[in-house]
Amino acid sequence: MSKFLLLMHFTGEYPTDEAGQAEMGQAWGGWYGSLGAAIVDAGGQGGRASAVAASGTTDVSGGVTGYTIIEAADHDAAVEVAQRNPIVTGDAGTVDVVDIIDMG
Repeated sequence: MSKFLLLMHFTGEYPTDEAGQAEMGQAWGGWYGSLGAAIVDAGGQGGRASAVAASGTTDVSGGVTGYTIIEAADHDAAVEVAQRNPIVTGDAGTVDVVDIIDMG
């Protein structure tokens, strides 16, 4: 099993009514529930972000809106997991799948 970083880019609209919020919560709960033991780090929602370089720092907020780290057999299996993510199934953004390469 290998580890993969899933970077979420939510571009949709957050529901403001209770029914929409409940539906979104159920979608996310179902997706996380389907991952089971594959979850290495359930992650979290993104907030303020900065790109730091020798030439200075730039605000890049709004790009990555969340992350999760999973284990999967290979990159293709991790992509299949990402394809079931509520952001993708709801056509509300994208999920990047990044191989985590063990440096140790």
